[in-house]
Amino acid sequence: MEVMSHASTFLLPQQPDVSALTYSLIVLNQPLPRFAPLLWNRAQLRVCADGGANRVYDNIPEMFPDQDPSEVRLRYTPDVISGDLDSIKDDIKAFYLNLGVKVVDESHDQDTTDLHKCVAYVNNSTPVEDKSKATQQWDLVG
Repeated sequence: MEVMSHASTFLLPQQPDVSALTYSLIVLNQPLPRFAPLLWNRAQLRVCADGGANRVYDNIPEMFPDQDPSEVRLRYTPDVISGDLDSIKDDIKAFYLNLGVKVVDESHDQDTTDLHKCVAYVNNSTPVEDKSKATQQWDLVG
């Protein structure tokens, strides 16, 4: 049996001083790991690619079978959905728009992937004065 290990303190219960760190989570259109809620709760910025929004909406409630799916969806609402919007289901897009989620339509840019669009959004959302002194940690689900 292969043993997996990691050197990141990000998933450990005791967090180091993270005042200089910005944790951003990008969710892609891939199956979510069991620890996705932990990553979600630790992140300061949660960005879904358009297909990743479908995954969050459909799959996160399945991780909490004893809880009302509607309440789980409200707890796990992305800050931003970015991409060319070719994968997001219309009803899921409407659900998140009604909650005030920012949807960034990058359909004019077919030269980059949705991942690239999300990374660019996270990078551009860091205030200019903070970029030189802040450390960013990226966690990618997908």
